[in-house]
Amino acid sequence: MALPFPLLSLSTHIFKPTRSLAFRTMSNLASSSFKRPNDDEGENGGEGEENKKPKLFAMFAPKSSTSKESAWLKAPPSLLHFSNFPTSSPPEESSGSGNKSVKVAFFDLDGTLIRVRSGAKWPKGETDWIWWNDKVKNKIVQVEKDGWKIVLITNQNGLRIQTDKNLNKHRTWKNKIHLIAANIPSTPFQLLAALEKDHFRKPMTGMFDYYQDEILPTLYGEGVEVDLESSFYVGDAAGRPARVGGAKDHGDGDRKWAENVGLRFYTPEMYFGNLPNEILPPLEGFRPRDLTPGPLYTPTSTPLLPSPLPPSEIVLFVGSPGSGKSHFFRTFFEKEGYARVNQDELGTRQKCLKKVEELVKEGRRVVVDNTNRDALTRSSYIAIANAHSIPIRCILFTLPPLLSAHQNLYRLYPSSLGSHVPLIALNSFKSAYEEPKEEEGFGGGGVKKVGFVGWMGAGEGGGGEGEERERKRWEGWMS
Repeated sequence: MALPFPLLSLSTHIFKPTRSLAFRTMSNLASSSFKRPNDDEGENGGEGEENKKPKLFAMFAPKSSTSKESAWLKAPPSLLHFSNFPTSSPPEESSGSGNKSVKVAFFDLDGTLIRVRSGAKWPKGETDWIWWNDKVKNKIVQVEKDGWKIVLITNQNGLRIQTDKNLNKHRTWKNKIHLIAANIPSTPFQLLAALEKDHFRKPMTGMFDYYQDEILPTLYGEGVEVDLESSFYVGDAAGRPARVGGAKDHGDGDRKWAENVGLRFYTPEMYFGNLPNEILPPLEGFRPRDLTPGPLYTPTSTPLLPSPLPPSEIVLFVGSPGSGKSHFFRTFFEKEGYARVNQDELGTRQKCLKKVEELVKEGRRVVVDNTNRDALTRSSYIAIANAHSIPIRCILFTLPPLLSAHQNLYRLYPSSLGSHVPLIALNSFKSAYEEPKEEEGFGGGGVKKVGFVGWMGAGEGGGGEGEERERKRWEGWMS
């Protein structure tokens, strides 16, 4: 089938989405809650008591009884979901696969579909908007008639209701969406808005995952997927410098989001304007796939785990948040019976020291999975080892700072195993860091260094299509 837009040849990394366990189906959302309390429920359409029969929105009713319906549907606390769904159509059968798929036209909102009518930097009210140009409305209507589902994907940081000012801003923005929907009353579309800097925010793929994993199964049943080859995304944040007729782009998150998902990408000028062959500059930023993996550890003259294992020892991890320490423990040490001591779990360094002392007295092997950033902190654990006449060695995680920051952002995905930390924690480690040396007292094997070794697996629950999905997430753009 011919595509209703000019093709742009890009080297994108396309992957096949699979249903994630990180989300609940929308049919369950009406009678159950997410892990975090939904303090937006009044605005997002909470359903009341859990034991009531879930309300069936008109968009989810059988086609014969579906009426024109625009609604804000229940979603996770940091996400808004609006549906303008006057009609429904079944997905198409994918050729030769036996699976059903939908073609989706994804669009950014501000600067792509609409612009500020007054010309101000920020809109002055719910009516201060106009279509990006005079082709937008007709083209959206036509592409939906030609078989593409319309989904708007927008970052709206700051709309989460926290103060009265936020509440007014939140309501004004929602009213604007209703006005946009009223302008194309017969065109079904979904809108997803990321309210915070979490895994929903572009270029991270949380909004696509939610559409694929939650919205499609609710509308069409299990097994329906986005047809990535026929789908596309239009956005204005493409990393373009200032140019004739246009200012410098405010970022490149739209283009990176399209590449992360595996979608063909267009700027508004390409899709709605007169620049179908606009040349885009190379994307800038960090991705692990651009690094060359090295050996698992150095020096390689001695093994990571001695054979036979000592009856008791202390292994001290040193590294910034996000450097892969906990994953390294689960991969190599946990299965060998090492106990893990971690300050995030115990709360204070004194409790960690006490726990290490207890485990050593029991004759256990212990890994201290903390940042252990300076010699003074490390000396307390060395003192315990010396007092009990057991070996202590150090494993230093030497990942590039950009990779540690990237992995910290990856932890925003609910399916990851680590805990995201504020940026201040990364900067604090850097400012107080002292590189460990064997002379500090690491006589039980010295100091081994672990650098970048590439994707090491998703950990618990990994394997198969889920493992592949996590790898592609980790390899992609986070900011």
